[in-house]
Amino acid sequence: MPGVPLSAEAASLLKGTEFEEQLQRLCEEKGFRILTWWWLDGGMASRAQAVTGPASIKGMIARSGGGKGFNSMLSAAGASIAAAR
Repeated sequence: MPGVPLSAEAASLLKGTEFEEQLQRLCEEKGFRILTWWWLDGGMASRAQAVTGPASIKGMIARSGGGKGFNSMLSAAGASIAAAR
C-alpha cells in the first residue's frame, strides 16, 4: 500500500514529528483521526457477512496471506483456517 512505512521501527520514527502533526490535521479535515501507528501484516474481508470484530469471525472459514501472526489472531477469534490455494 503506498505510503505505509515498511516496518514498525520506521513508523516509530514518524511519531511526534511535524509529519505526524500534518498528517493528523489532514485526516481530521477529512473527518477521521489516526488512533494507532501499529498494524498487522494482513487484512480481511468477507462476502458473506461484515467483519466487525472478533465475535463476527467465530465459525467462519478464513484464509490469510498475512502470515502466521495473522492466522493465529483469526484462529484465536474462532475462525477455521483454510489452506492456501
